[in-house]
Amino acid sequence: MDISVKTTVGMLLSLGASMVACAGDAVNGLCTVKIASQPLGSALQELATQSGIQIIFLSNLTDGHDAPALNGTFTPKTALDKLLRGTDLTFQQLNDKTIEVRSEHAFRRTAHTAAGDVAPRISAYAPDGSNAASFRDVTRPLRLAQAQPTSRAGSSTAAPTAEPERATVQEITVTARKVRENQQDTPVAITAFSGDALAQRQIFQTDKLTQVVPNLQFGTNAPLAGNNSSSQVFIRGIGQTDPTSTVDPGVGMYIDDVYIGTAVGARMDLRDISSVQVLRGPQGTLFGRNTIGGAILLSTTDPGDEFGGTLRGGFGSDDLIDGFAAVDVPLGDTLKSRFTAGRRKQDGYVTRTDGTDLGDTNTYTLTSKFIWKPTDKLEARWLADYSNADEHGSPLVFATINTAQTFPRVASSDAGCPGFNGNFASLPAVPNIPDDRCANSFQRRGPYSNNGTTPLKSTLEAWGTSINLTYSLTDAVSLKSISAYRNVRWTGARDADNTPLTILNTFYDVDGWQWSQELQGICRRDALTGVVGAYYFKQRSNDIATVDLNPPPPGVQHDSDNNVVDNKSWAAFTQWTYTFSEQLGATVGARYTQDDKGSYPDQFDYSTPDIKQVPLRWYRDTFSAFTPSASLSYRWSRQAMTYVSYAEGFKGGGWNSHFNSVLTPEQQAAL
Repeated sequence: MDISVKTTVGMLLSLGASMVACAGDAVNGLCTVKIASQPLGSALQELATQSGIQIIFLSNLTDGHDAPALNGTFTPKTALDKLLRGTDLTFQQLNDKTIEVRSEHAFRRTAHTAAGDVAPRISAYAPDGSNAASFRDVTRPLRLAQAQPTSRAGSSTAAPTAEPERATVQEITVTARKVRENQQDTPVAITAFSGDALAQRQIFQTDKLTQVVPNLQFGTNAPLAGNNSSSQVFIRGIGQTDPTSTVDPGVGMYIDDVYIGTAVGARMDLRDISSVQVLRGPQGTLFGRNTIGGAILLSTTDPGDEFGGTLRGGFGSDDLIDGFAAVDVPLGDTLKSRFTAGRRKQDGYVTRTDGTDLGDTNTYTLTSKFIWKPTDKLEARWLADYSNADEHGSPLVFATINTAQTFPRVASSDAGCPGFNGNFASLPAVPNIPDDRCANSFQRRGPYSNNGTTPLKSTLEAWGTSINLTYSLTDAVSLKSISAYRNVRWTGARDADNTPLTILNTFYDVDGWQWSQELQGICRRDALTGVVGAYYFKQRSNDIATVDLNPPPPGVQHDSDNNVVDNKSWAAFTQWTYTFSEQLGATVGARYTQDDKGSYPDQFDYSTPDIKQVPLRWYRDTFSAFTPSASLSYRWSRQAMTYVSYAEGFKGGGWNSHFNSVLTPEQQAAL
């Protein structure tokens, strides 16, 4: 059983590589080097590992050269100079962590290599439709010497022992177009990472993807929902802020091919992820829901072929305790399984006046995955997951307030703020004095303190299961079925004003479920690759929301924003790619979508519960659209490809579920 234990102090750190970085600047700092006499390529790899820098070189440049032994304290540049002495090689610093080794006659040597020895580009492209980006080493003339990471957690095969010192450039295989292709050959705006790459960059939550993915803004929606697991995702400025079920997310999130239909629960730990793909722009042609901003595809780790597992733990500041365990259990020649469990607990970093810590973490997750492959033609995947969070509340703090607005003046007057004499209209603004009865800037208690008094909480209970069937009719044609069910229950209590006064407080209690079915047919014959699909989605949610506010006349208004949501959607889509030559390819696609959105609002003031703010009935509407897409790509050389693409997007409308007054007859008629 391959067990690796990772421990951290202050923050979680990946300790997969035995790397000793040089002091100070990586390229110019001093470090201890101990390299035996050996072939030059292996010596360069040793230097990269011991110094923590990257050394890039063409593999054939080092053939036939031996490096002398090196033992002492050097800068990487000095060490390189000694290793390359007596050869026709030199080096150039590209940045503070990367050095390129090349021939002194680089242009002549490169031209000769291109005409003869360069290994052809290898492009993995098979019609299996697996929605997981893979990262595999492919023999290339370009070498990247760097510290070698350990094998992937959960892998049951050891790394090859032959030529261990030589690193190779990874080929990234993505499935953004429902077939497996080399990312460099895919005319799609896509960013892809393996699970190991995310761990090396310390990306352990979905909202941290913002740090490594251009054009992506992945934040929590706690200021609106009051729930730490809520998400607010934008790609290229397109997204959605409302966390309720009445509107769809602007950016679609998929876990193992299954669309996540709610914003709450999308902010999660990246526990057992094999890859992440982020697609920019409308993605309706090939994906179940036609999201207009883009799509984020998460793929979990597959079970290994042998019994084994991984164990990871960490601790840090604010009493952080983090643990994860995964075990692969083969159940026969055709059936294998993987089980995981994760736990994370940490104190909050924002303190209320009563001592409650906000922004704490208290979560655990359980997952299982079974893969059954009785024949070469049939593969079945059954996945199940469970997540639970029970936390004190979102870490909000007081920023500023407009003391001339009506709500702060009413609340201050009701609380007895000096100068009002019980009448909010007697003063144009709240007096700027240090009194907790006054809604002014003195309510600010610092960057990590909250002066609110409303009881807060943030809870989440989510679970789901899916069955993914793939059957190969022929070598060129395969069929795929994805059936999934998910259930989510969450609460969020929010003190929006962060003061002891009741200016605006919200309380959510939401219970919902979704069911989806997707069918795909994938064809790849010679130069033609095509996907044809149909999709059905149904969502039901019971949103109980209560709003406390303090408008005139004086007194707290206790409103109900209860709403039952019933959404249905179906779509038919297709996309075809034809490769005219090794350089030229074209893709066309189309989709028809129809959304049926239903809302049953029960909204009233608790002081007069029989007076409904909108008539109590079902409100329904249907939205539909035909959206085409097309792209044309041309590969100028092995290193460069240009493509132009066009895509139309569609997102069905929804119902506003937020009211705090009775609608007029004219407003009701507009519904």
